[in-house]
Amino acid sequence: MQAGVQTDGIAEARRGDRAANFATSGKIRLDGQPKWLVVRQLWLWKLDDDTLLTAIPFRRNEHSSDNLIETIRQGDLGAMENVNDLVKRIVFEAVTFPDEFKWAGLGEHILDIFEEEIALEADKETTFFHTFAHSDSTPRAAANDTIIKDAASSTLLVKDIRSELRLLRNLFTVQLQVVQDLAKEFWPHDDSRYTLGASSTARKALREGFIRDSGLHTLIERVDNLDKDASATLVGLGNIIQAMQAQASLKEAESARLMNLILLPFTIVTVIFTPLSFLTSLFAVNTTNFPTNDDGEVRLTPAYFNLRMVVGELSSLLPLALLILGIYRYQAEARKPTHERSWMFKAMDWVRRLPSRADRLKEEASTV
Repeated sequence: MQAGVQTDGIAEARRGDRAANFATSGKIRLDGQPKWLVVRQLWLWKLDDDTLLTAIPFRRNEHSSDNLIETIRQGDLGAMENVNDLVKRIVFEAVTFPDEFKWAGLGEHILDIFEEEIALEADKETTFFHTFAHSDSTPRAAANDTIIKDAASSTLLVKDIRSELRLLRNLFTVQLQVVQDLAKEFWPHDDSRYTLGASSTARKALREGFIRDSGLHTLIERVDNLDKDASATLVGLGNIIQAMQAQASLKEAESARLMNLILLPFTIVTVIFTPLSFLTSLFAVNTTNFPTNDDGEVRLTPAYFNLRMVVGELSSLLPLALLILGIYRYQAEARKPTHERSWMFKAMDWVRRLPSRADRLKEEASTV
């Protein structure tokens, strides 16, 4: 087991010269249970120069991973010379605990997990664009819907990643503030508060070194970069969804146009022959208004019949044509700027805006 762990690149000694528990680390790596990142509050009270009181919410560790208390206990606490050194060690272990990923049950750094997941979603985004760019102009609706659903699922996942990254950034920001405040307490700016003899320049170097060694600035910067990558991936996924939806809408419009072209001949035939059918039925009525023979039967001469059929057909088609032309002109005028519209459109629009009788009665009733 020990040789296998060393082959995988895990150091034999943990930070602070702590002996690595290879049996535990091997068990952690083989543990297939889901891993959880739990955030807890650690409280420290320095009662005097010899007494330090700590408090942390206890949770039974049912997994093989180490928790924060175990990590701190393995930090050679017996070598601490005073309370301040113990506080520094506890705080340092708390803020650098994410780096203990090999023993915390993750197998890799928590931010590496986010980075890999963002890279995976970015690769899916590239695949979506490649599929869209190399597909024919009329892709199947089922395939198009599948890509849109997959892109929407990736969008939801990336949004969740960004939300978790914001939580981590808030956590690291709070920890950084605590470390900065603690550094000011250990190495204050005011010479009167520091009795160990170090100069202000040395104290400044100690403060900056303690803050830098915590690694929180690096973690915050890395979280910000991951959030930017996730944001770019989210924008790309949104663009591909819009493009796919636009393509689907275009295909539907093309299908509707084709259907209109198919129905156009039937519409023309219907418009022409409907008045003729009506007139034919009308002339079949036995009435004294139509020419009759000696036996009283309706007998229409060609001149009489042709003239009335033509007049009836034109009388039916002309109002319909004028109505269609009026609707077309109205829509064309509506798309023009207000100052370019014709007087007829303005008059029609003014009439349309006139209050109806029902509106006037309602206004009168509300006034009363």
